[in-house]
Amino acid sequence: MSAKAEHVQISHSKNPAHETVRSDHPAFGMISAFRWTASNGENLFDHPVPVTHGITVRITTAHQTTELNRTWPTSAQTVCEVEMSESQWASFISRPNISEGIPCTLRIMPDGDLKRIPSIADRPASASVENQIREQTARDLTKLKEATDALQQLARKTGPITKRDLEPILTLLTQAVTNAPANYAYAAQRVSEHLDEVKAKVATDLHAIADSLAVKLGVATRELLPSNFSDTPSDKPTSIAPPADRS
Repeated sequence: MSAKAEHVQISHSKNPAHETVRSDHPAFGMISAFRWTASNGENLFDHPVPVTHGITVRITTAHQTTELNRTWPTSAQTVCEVEMSESQWASFISRPNISEGIPCTLRIMPDGDLKRIPSIADRPASASVENQIREQTARDLTKLKEATDALQQLARKTGPITKRDLEPILTLLTQAVTNAPANYAYAAQRVSEHLDEVKAKVATDLHAIADSLAVKLGVATRELLPSNFSDTPSDKPTSIAPPADRS
C-alpha cells in the first residue's frame, strides 16, 4: 500500500510597506524554456552531431504575490536545468507517454548545493557505430592473421604436408570468407541507419532554426529553406522565445 500523501497548508506573509501578500508552499514551482545558439556547437546526449541551436529547460521554486485584485507567480531558486536539441524538444512536446522518456543533457542538478554538470567531450552515438564496425573488422582480421600464421608455420615444416595439417587453416579461412559478407553488410546497414537518423534529427533542427528566423524576419518558413526540403517535418517544435547567443 502506498503511503498517504502529506498535505501542507499554504503560508501567507504580509508586506505592509507594499500592501502585498506573499504566498509560499514547497510544491510551488515554475518551468521555462529558452532558445540558445552556440557558434562552435555543443555535444548533447543522444544527438549525432554538435548542436548550434538548442533549448534550455529550467525548473525553479516559486512564490505567489497578491496585490489588491492582482496575483502573479515569481520564480525563485533554480532546482534543475537541462538542454535539448530542437529535434529532442520537438519529440518531448509532441510525443507524451514515451515509456523511457526523451534524451536530454543535464546541466544543473541539486547535489546539496546546485551542481553544474561537465559538458560532453565527444558524441557517444557516432562513437558507438564506429566502434562496432572497428571491432567487427578486428575480429575478421584476427581470423585471417591466424590462418596466415598457420600457413607460414606449415611452409617451414620439413617433411610431407598432410590433410590433417591443412584442416585448421581451411577452417579459419572458411569462417573468414563465409562471415565477411554478412558482417560487412551489417556494418553498411548500421552506417545507413545512423545516417538516416542523423538526417532526420538535423532536418528537424533546421526547421526549428528557420521557424525562429522567419518569426524575426516576418516571412514564411518555407522561404528560408531549400525547395527540396519538406515544409512539414514529422516532429515540429512549438515556437518559444527568440534564441540567445551563448558563443
